[in-house]
Amino acid sequence: MAENRYFADQTADESERTRLGLLERSVDPLSQRRLAALGIQPGWRCLEVGAGRGSVARWLAEQVGPQGWVVATDLNPRFLTELTLPNVEVRQHDIGTDPLEPDTYDLAHCRAVLAHLREPYLAVQRMVGALRIGGWLVVEEVDVSSIRAVDAAHPLAE
Repeated sequence: MAENRYFADQTADESERTRLGLLERSVDPLSQRRLAALGIQPGWRCLEVGAGRGSVARWLAEQVGPQGWVVATDLNPRFLTELTLPNVEVRQHDIGTDPLEPDTYDLAHCRAVLAHLREPYLAVQRMVGALRIGGWLVVEEVDVSSIRAVDAAHPLAE
């Protein structure tokens, strides 16, 4: 499992917890709107890949209710130990190499994960293979290729 090293493995817990908290505060509202637009139903089975501190997994657990199920995976699940909801399972899992149950989930979601993988296409294939027919795959990644300087003539534009 350890071939794809987590880029923040050696980061102090408090620093990484802070980084993940900032990500949650800035992006969770948008992620929740996107996911809610799918029409998540009670009883759905959801896969949250790269769960971080578990904010999306917690939200999904509320949406699917007690008859639903959320599997929250992370290469390093050190911040998921407090995620003890009865309809959430936490797994240490490397989406780059470890298998998933085929044809199981109504929704698979990842955010800010693929950019850190050597072969992101394989991770997408694994998630797609884990979806039931008619299931949803939601991938949220930052597109840094579109970032440009406002003033191309500025000395620091490049």
